[in-house]
Amino acid sequence: MSLSRVFSAGAYLGPGNELVISFSGTLPGATDLLWRNIPAGLGLPNAQVRQAIEFVSDVMAAAPVGAQIQFTGHSLGGGLASLMRVFFDRPAVTFDMAPFELAAKESFGSCAFRSEY
Repeated sequence: MSLSRVFSAGAYLGPGNELVISFSGTLPGATDLLWRNIPAGLGLPNAQVRQAIEFVSDVMAAAPVGAQIQFTGHSLGGGLASLMRVFFDRPAVTFDMAPFELAAKESFGSCAFRSEY
């Protein structure tokens, strides 16, 4: 696998003006885990997180007025969805998400983010 893997997400507009932004998960193998999941989980600068923020910002700017925006994803995508939930204050549904709590704390401080299990 190449380190040049592109960011992968999609935006889907459904009935009732519901807009779901979905983030792709971790690819098999150590490269994706080492170069994407671990840095984001440690709160280090990460291209996937920056690209997710840019993608969400672009989608929100183009969204219909009154769109009900939410995020979803699995693994790496679930971690990105959970971060976007914190950054954009929208709901997220995640599946076996990567633990990106440190990234949120790094951006907002430890008082602004609380994990609930």
